[in-house]
Amino acid sequence: MRALVAAVLLIGLPSAARAQDTDDLQSTFRVVSALWARSDAAALVRQMAPGGVSIDVGDGPMGPLADRQASALLRQLFGEGETVGIRPGMLERVGGRPARGFGAIVWTTLPRGTQVPVRRTVYFGLEWIDGAWRVSEIRLIH
Repeated sequence: MRALVAAVLLIGLPSAARAQDTDDLQSTFRVVSALWARSDAAALVRQMAPGGVSIDVGDGPMGPLADRQASALLRQLFGEGETVGIRPGMLERVGGRPARGFGAIVWTTLPRGTQVPVRRTVYFGLEWIDGAWRVSEIRLIH
């Protein structure tokens, strides 16, 4: 009987861990989305994978970029206009080792010198690294 109870408990652990990972993924995605809405490049970099992040702003992927490079690129991107809205899109956890997740937001900006809003989709690739979800990829779709 003890063996059966132990087996049931062990079988339940992966799903409990997966639920925790999913909760953490949602929380991390909310934080990353809020930082993006505030155009906070420095704080976004603190959410990135320690090995660097790949960023594609439309000219093809760059990276993995180190913190300073990623921060500079994000500051330049945010400096092109004012964020007027963020709308969360999909968020999905996928398998693999390390675990991966993908999320998207619709980012509405008002480019400098114009009154015409521009909407772009921003995809975030996230990886479970050292007990936390980290951004490993950012892709902008025009």
